[in-house]
Amino acid sequence: MARKSITELKDEEAALFNDNAAGEITAADLRTFITDLLDTIKPSFAILKTSVEQAVTFGVTDTPLVFEAVGLLDSPEWAATTSKVTRNIPAGVEVACTFTFQSDVLMPADTTLYFTLYVNGVATGYVTRIDSIKNDPQVVSAMLFGFSKAAGPVDYEIRVHANAAGKACTLYNALLTFENKVTR
Repeated sequence: MARKSITELKDEEAALFNDNAAGEITAADLRTFITDLLDTIKPSFAILKTSVEQAVTFGVTDTPLVFEAVGLLDSPEWAATTSKVTRNIPAGVEVACTFTFQSDVLMPADTTLYFTLYVNGVATGYVTRIDSIKNDPQVVSAMLFGFSKAAGPVDYEIRVHANAAGKACTLYNALLTFENKVTR
């Protein structure tokens, strides 16, 4: 079965369980409805992660962040590469998608990095900035949380740029997760 909208579930419930005075509700009807309900309310996840150190040089142009591994739960709704997650939701089903990005970054002195969520190739307002201290390289944690209700197939990616060209950094334990929940 596939996810249904809340409206579709209510219509199905009304059609299958309108009256049992005549014994019209069958075990098959009940199984079908419960299966559809469970498929609709179960969460689905997409996860991109990097568990090894990743040396990256950032410049002033947004560059897609590349991860080493992809994990998908309920994979018919998700497709992924090591730099992008695509959410495929049936027409008419409204889904709230929450996302979380986090990474530790070893940064050279005097560096600022900007991590931005892109949706369908367009920068969103979800941006986090991290800075290193002058004259001292250090490890800084980057975190970004948000919510998206974009309809239809949607591509998500994290892109990064620095305050100057040639900023050699090392990423540790980078993790990008997405979760879908049906809202209507």
